[in-house]
Amino acid sequence: MSDPRAPGPDAKEVGRGPLARGLGRFQSIRQFDGGVCLEYEVAGARVTETVEARWLDGHASVQRGFRLASVPRSLCVVLGRRPSSAPVRLAVQLASTNDANGHWLVELGETEAGTHFARLHPSATPVEFRVAFALGTAARTWTDPVVDRPPRQRWPGEVATQVDRSTARDPFVVDNCELPLANPWRRNVRLADVAFRSAGDAFGVTFDGDVWWISGFDTGRLRWRRFASGFHEPLSLVLRKDEIFIYDRNGIWRLRDRDGNGEADVHELYSNAFTQTAETREFATSMKLAPDGSFVIAKGGQQSSTLGQHNGTVLRWRRTGRPRRCWVGGCACPSLESTREQGG
Repeated sequence: MSDPRAPGPDAKEVGRGPLARGLGRFQSIRQFDGGVCLEYEVAGARVTETVEARWLDGHASVQRGFRLASVPRSLCVVLGRRPSSAPVRLAVQLASTNDANGHWLVELGETEAGTHFARLHPSATPVEFRVAFALGTAARTWTDPVVDRPPRQRWPGEVATQVDRSTARDPFVVDNCELPLANPWRRNVRLADVAFRSAGDAFGVTFDGDVWWISGFDTGRLRWRRFASGFHEPLSLVLRKDEIFIYDRNGIWRLRDRDGNGEADVHELYSNAFTQTAETREFATSMKLAPDGSFVIAKGGQQSSTLGQHNGTVLRWRRTGRPRRCWVGGCACPSLESTREQGG
């Protein structure tokens, strides 16, 4: 199957950017007590997928649950395959809804190579099914998860560090703030960007993919709480009316804390409309908030192996849906398609 995306300037570069909206788009990942929920679109079908892991009958079991608002045309979901090193077979169990006539809307299949898949038949009504996997025992599905049940805190507690305040009386002074290098999660804290909220506290993002909530600047003793994790080499964090946006190599993300427990439980993909190469020097360099609420990002221009479509450019995302523009050396490039802010 050929790649439907347009190639970049370098034929060897595989980073061609996102799929067209008609093919698919990832929207968000959110956590609930016991698992995660993925939201995305595939070929015009809106999909909500849950993933849970449990111990059943003394064996590890994983269940994936799917809900599609409709199935415009036949779809196939690759479910997984048994690792070649596993000494026992992979057991798979399906629980599915049928149509009004009692016909199966979802069927399991397996290729000769041992890859399990589910085939979905077209349906104008919602389709729901669950698939359970287990090694060494018969798999069995369990009841649908309660996705509205808030997750438990993953990183309870906080780390305190000292602030060495300058005693100089110059117009501009520097206070040294100790980083939480000794923390219960043994995370590197290579701080890449910090943004202050109107309340006086701040959020900081590290190159290793963590977001920290920092408070206590007026006390001389900082309190660090781990707020989010899992980002790919982020270098920028922006607050827009206290909403948190992260720019990493996968795109621009909006973080939400739905239950107010001090940890982000929703990562929304705000935009991944730009291309990102695998070149180690093409960092997700900088993102700034423009006066009209739009975002301006800078794409790293260094390369030692391949060249991507947006190397060395500055891109702007407008909230109004007007065309986003690309500036290269001060010259506006009108070739990029128009875009609308997702979810805003």
